[in-house]
Amino acid sequence: MQNMLQDPGYANFLKTHGLIEHISKLQVADVNEFMPVIYKLCSTISNTDELESFARFLNKIYETGYYKSVEDHKKALSSMGLSTDIIL
Repeated sequence: MQNMLQDPGYANFLKTHGLIEHISKLQVADVNEFMPVIYKLCSTISNTDELESFARFLNKIYETGYYKSVEDHKKALSSMGLSTDIIL
């Protein structure tokens, strides 16, 4: 077990698995297409703080897109004379 913890490939596997698990909660389709990039990113992340920071960054991107989508839908409804209250 000690040798596995010192193996950079195994460490990358663990970081990559953790990041993929986080991304799956965001319901991103076709994650497998991006596995080479995700693996490369994880190989440069050296500690848990960096991994958590990157996960927060992904959350921020997701939230920004979500809020923009909500605002765009509100504008589209408004142009049809409709209104909505969306509580986030």
